[in-house]
Amino acid sequence: MDYINTKLDLAFKLKEIGDYAGAEEELLEGLNKEPDNNLLLTSLADLYCRRDRLDEASSLADEVLSGEINNQRALIIKGDVSLKKRKYKDAVDYFRTAMSVGENPYVSKRLIQSLMKNNEFSEALSVCQQSLSKRPGDVKILTFLARCYKHLKFYKEATDIYEGLVKKCRDDKFLYREYIEVKSADKPPEELVKELDSILKVSSVSGNVHLRLFLAGKLKDLGRFDEAVKHYRLALEQMTGDIYILKQLGFCYMKMRHFTDAISVLSKVFLHDPGDYYVKTSLISAFKKTGEIEALVKLIEEAIKKHPSEKKLWGLKKKMVKLM
Repeated sequence: MDYINTKLDLAFKLKEIGDYAGAEEELLEGLNKEPDNNLLLTSLADLYCRRDRLDEASSLADEVLSGEINNQRALIIKGDVSLKKRKYKDAVDYFRTAMSVGENPYVSKRLIQSLMKNNEFSEALSVCQQSLSKRPGDVKILTFLARCYKHLKFYKEATDIYEGLVKKCRDDKFLYREYIEVKSADKPPEELVKELDSILKVSSVSGNVHLRLFLAGKLKDLGRFDEAVKHYRLALEQMTGDIYILKQLGFCYMKMRHFTDAISVLSKVFLHDPGDYYVKTSLISAFKKTGEIEALVKLIEEAIKKHPSEKKLWGLKKKMVKLM
C-alpha cells in the first residue's frame, strides 16, 4: 500500500504543476501492480478528463462503478465528462447521485452549474440555498445564487447579492459586469448601450474587458455589427485567442457577409470544439459562400487529428468531399 500511496502522491504533485505526462506514467506504473485499485483508476480518469480525453476518462469511471456503484470520485468524473460533452441532464444525474453519497463543496457547485446549464434555475436556486445554510459566506455559491435570480428575472434579489459581492471582491471585473447587467435589466437596449459606452470612457473602468464584451453583445443584439466588431476586437487584444470572443466575432462577420473574416476566426473555434453546432454550420456556410470546400475538408481533417473521439467528423468529411 505504501507503494500505491507514493504513486498517488507523486501523480497528484505532477498534476498540480501541469506535468500530465509524468502523472500518467506514475499512475500506469501503479496500475501495473494493482490493476483494480479504485484510487488509481479514478485518479487516472480525472487526469484524462482534464486533458479532454473524455472517452477514456468515462470508460475508467465506468470500470470503477461496475464494482462500486456509489464511488463518489467516479460519479464526479462521469459528471465532469458529461458537462464537457454538453450532456447537461446526464451531468445533473451524476452530480445528484454523488451528492447523495456525501455532500461536499465541489459536488454542490458542480451540481448547481449542471442545473443552470440545463436551464433548471429554480432547482439550482434551491441547491444554492441549501449549500449556503452550511457555508453562508461562500462567494462562488453566492454568485451562482445571484445568477439564478437573474435568469428567473428576480432582479432586485440579484442586485442586492451582487452589491455585496462587488464590495467584497473589488478586483473581480466579471462580477462587476454582472452587477451592471442586473442593475440595468429593465432599461431599453439603446439606453443601456449609451450608458455602457459612457461607463467605459471612465479611466478606472475602461480596461474592464468583461464590461466591453457586455456592450459588444448588446450592440450585436441591436444589429449594429460593425460597432460590435470594434469592441470584440478591442477585447481580443486583452484576451488573445479567447474562444468566446472569437465565436461572437465570427458570428458578427457572418451577419455582415464578411465570409473570409468569419472563416479566419471560426476555424480556430472549430478546432478547439468541433462539436459546437452553431460554429460548425456557420463555417460550412461561409466555406460554401467562398467556394473553398477543399480548405474546409483540410480543416475537418485537422480537427479529426485533434479530436479523434469526435466520430461525427468522419461523416462530415465524407459529405464535404462529395461537394468538391
